[in-house]
Amino acid sequence: MTKRLLRLVPAVLALFVCLSAAVHAQSGVVQGQVLNGTAGVAATLQGLPVRLYLFSGNTLKDTKRGTTDAQGAFRFEGVQTGSNWIALATVEYAAVEYQGHPLDLSVGTDFNSDITVYETTTDDAALKVERSHLIVEMGIGQLEVTELIILNNTGDRTYAGNEEVVPNRTATARLALPAGATDVSFSSEEVAGAMVRTGQGFVDTRPVIPGQQQYVLSYALPCEASRYNLVKPIIYPTAAIDVLVDAPGSQVNASGLERLGTRQAEGRAYQHLGGSAIAAGADITISFGGLGQPSAAQAARASSTVVAAGHAPWWLNLVPLLAAVALVPMLAVYLRRPRAGPWPLPQRQTTSAVAMQREQLLVALAELDERYEASQLEEGAYRKQRQAVKDELTNLMLSPQGRESDAGQDRNARDNRPRKEVRACGGASRRRPQAG
Repeated sequence: MTKRLLRLVPAVLALFVCLSAAVHAQSGVVQGQVLNGTAGVAATLQGLPVRLYLFSGNTLKDTKRGTTDAQGAFRFEGVQTGSNWIALATVEYAAVEYQGHPLDLSVGTDFNSDITVYETTTDDAALKVERSHLIVEMGIGQLEVTELIILNNTGDRTYAGNEEVVPNRTATARLALPAGATDVSFSSEEVAGAMVRTGQGFVDTRPVIPGQQQYVLSYALPCEASRYNLVKPIIYPTAAIDVLVDAPGSQVNASGLERLGTRQAEGRAYQHLGGSAIAAGADITISFGGLGQPSAAQAARASSTVVAAGHAPWWLNLVPLLAAVALVPMLAVYLRRPRAGPWPLPQRQTTSAVAMQREQLLVALAELDERYEASQLEEGAYRKQRQAVKDELTNLMLSPQGRESDAGQDRNARDNRPRKEVRACGGASRRRPQAG
């Protein structure tokens, strides 16, 4: 009898350890302070709705709700903590949702997540483009363009717009496209779902919070003749613009831009043009002469490549070139992430599509870790890119499919949006050779 009891001791001790860990896991506290970042405003921060999303790995496990007190503070007790747990606090102010930084709940029990909110404005005077990049390549009967636009709200108010473009949604940031642009793709389903087509291009319908916001898009410009004028409208004051052109045998000139030589990538020579301090309302005209068919290698790949789900987008080929001209580190995250093909919009992503995108983001994290460990990335760039991917993973988990029980009304509103001519990235991959 005594021996049998002794044999049970390890199991009993293990049970107590598990029970103790479970009790400890529920003892976390997340608190924070809502701050108003708009100067000269005595805002009322009491009674604001606050939500705390709790993730285990990349799965949303729980959502806690609360409100701010008279000083704008909030507090959540009994928060699950432990390895692989992450929390994200959000607050709604003036019909705009703001979020704090994701919290790693694996270490400690007391966590702080202050959140800055802003007053809104219908004046877009504070919107500036810090840098605009155009990569133009000659395809089969068309010019194929990829753009990176780094938009900055330099003010201390969130730009909410005042023109309703679809029911209950107003136009905010505007993206102008050259006349005749077709087959438009964006870098993510979230961005594509927020866009509405207009006569001049697209408008975002999300509020523009102070700070940087980036757009990556691609499109085609049908071009059968040997000469073509690409007219790029400038909507916002633009601090700098870069144009990279791969059109074999062509002559390229651009009004107001300076020739900066060539850039080599994957055996191709890109003509590099650049300019600075471009005023809003101006047009950049890029004139092409002597246009012809793509190179033999490009044509061969285009005719023989079969596009399969899960392949990376065609513009992955541009990674070395983009790095060579020192584009922002964030673009590397977009370009390295494998894609599962275009997302049809405005339909909602299915659960399986969300799971696939989640896996892609996890692959991107693993690739960044490998590149950092192989000394291919500096620590600062690595941490910035890794945080960007983690933030996108968090946003994915906060999507309607990631929190079905939490956003029924919001989801229904999104499902009833009018159909638009826009897809997430991948559309161009049906007409372009794939990487590798």
